[in-house]
Amino acid sequence: MSTLTFNSLTDALFLPAPAKGRPYREYPHLSTPEFKVRVYPPDAKGDIKRQYVMRYTSKTLDAAGEVTNKEFRPTLGLVGKPRTKGALDYDEAHAAAVATMREVRALRANPSALEESLTQSKRATVQDAWEMIELRSGKKRSATLKKEVTMYERYLKPLADRYLDELDKPFWDRFAKDLQLGRRLDPSSPLQKVQGKPLREATVQGIMTLAATLYSTAHLSERIPGKSPTWNPVRLTKKDILKKPQGRTHHIELKHLARVWRAADTLCASWARDQLYVFLLTGLRRALVAELQFSEVNFKKRCLVISPHKAGTKRRAEKLDEKSPNIELPVCETVLRILKARQEFAPDKNGPVWYSVTTPAGSDPANGPSVNRDTRSNWVHIHERALEGTRFTPHDCRRTFATVATVAKAELLGVSLLMLHSPVTVAQVMGIPDITLEYINTAKARVQMREASQAVEAYVLGLLNGSVAPPDDDPDVFPELNEAVGADSVD
Repeated sequence: MSTLTFNSLTDALFLPAPAKGRPYREYPHLSTPEFKVRVYPPDAKGDIKRQYVMRYTSKTLDAAGEVTNKEFRPTLGLVGKPRTKGALDYDEAHAAAVATMREVRALRANPSALEESLTQSKRATVQDAWEMIELRSGKKRSATLKKEVTMYERYLKPLADRYLDELDKPFWDRFAKDLQLGRRLDPSSPLQKVQGKPLREATVQGIMTLAATLYSTAHLSERIPGKSPTWNPVRLTKKDILKKPQGRTHHIELKHLARVWRAADTLCASWARDQLYVFLLTGLRRALVAELQFSEVNFKKRCLVISPHKAGTKRRAEKLDEKSPNIELPVCETVLRILKARQEFAPDKNGPVWYSVTTPAGSDPANGPSVNRDTRSNWVHIHERALEGTRFTPHDCRRTFATVATVAKAELLGVSLLMLHSPVTVAQVMGIPDITLEYINTAKARVQMREASQAVEAYVLGLLNGSVAPPDDDPDVFPELNEAVGADSVD
């Protein structure tokens, strides 16, 4: 079957949609085959989207700075009738494609000009920097990667062909303000903006952090010539335009902790009650507690045995291979009793700790036991009846653990290790080398963690039986633990 081509706007508007199941189909221009119209399947209303695109190969520099052949696939704009909102003029699109190919062919025919062009191409574009980030992303967790890819595709990809050194602070100031107002660049036509809902400040912070990383990554390969290695206009924009994230400081006040404990026993389902107790007595991040498996509990050694690769361990600063040893975290007797009691009636003795005793309608029993994951519908009763409407989250339990540890005078290093928080500041205060995975698994570290865990348990049990009086005002946690319980932590 002969390939359909186009040679006018009318031709482009009547190019057929792709066959069912295909994401799109591209049709070449009659005289400039690198110039194409990409046609997408009809949407729910039957409308067909068409774009002017190009597809050509040229020599360039890869992320490592080596000369390579690369296929370029820039999007020029939307196909549409004259005066259609957002449409690119056909003659303008065709002229841009012809000019591009004229330049590409001239470079192919002139080696010296090509060499000069490659020298110029050391200037990193946004896309170049993104590819460098992807090359360096091997140790990142899948959830982090997925979030970064989504942010790039949705907000930064329209800038793919722009050079980083030409995107200065005034540009990023406007970019950040537009995001706050819900305006973002149109992927189909980067010179235009799409209006949506205003973004949350935290979302804008995340996008701008990724944009700043583009610059710092390009600097590592010396791909921003003529600029200082510290030049990063996005960081200046973040400082001047964006609000500093509010640190999360809420915790369950110790004078209310015994009442919260009793309320959980009376008002919550047993799994939600037990999960609250484990949060309060371990200080672990939500992901580790919520996804805990019986196979990760060593009752004989009285500890949790957790892979350093598991979400919630935060071992991001270390270069871990697949054979890295598991982390052994001592836990107190109260936690062990809770876990042992739950295991007795568990449908899978090595499976999820927070199993459900019922199977939701429509679920397949072959997929294993159902798991309880969301404590909110249970804990809301505590909020309403024990705390007069004051809410708390799993991460607030982590802050509560740190507060109890501070009041109980538990050793800083043991507390930090239990919370899987290992900053350089703690190591410096304690006068030891960096807190590495190897250090956590030493006999000395296990003793320090067990003593800290027992100190927290003893204080909580003292509050429950009345032998310990809570302070009128809770003290600040160890300063070195602020990062572990602050705005940068993950619930």
